[in-house]
Amino acid sequence: MTAQTLEVTPSQTLEVAPLDGESQTDCWAPLKRFALEHRRINPSDFMCMGRITSSESRPVCLYKHYNTRRYLNIDTLGNIWAYEAEKDKYILDSMAVETRINYVLS
Repeated sequence: MTAQTLEVTPSQTLEVAPLDGESQTDCWAPLKRFALEHRRINPSDFMCMGRITSSESRPVCLYKHYNTRRYLNIDTLGNIWAYEAEKDKYILDSMAVETRINYVLS
């Protein structure tokens, strides 16, 4: 089984999260749901940087931690995605969830 990937290509877009309105609420929903299961995550410690959308995949929301500047990328089902810069794509994160949380928060 191959890892699921989400390539950042012209067929996909990066939406910058608006400052208000329904889209802003939608932007925060995955992180808030994730935080309910992982109490160390406080949504107010993050900035919503945008959303990767694609016709081939569910949206992946990009959150940057205020202090560490590390990203937590979560799709609408609560899966964590990691960005591989050398390949310019997002992949389903194979790192254990608690390990990823430790990385983002430290």
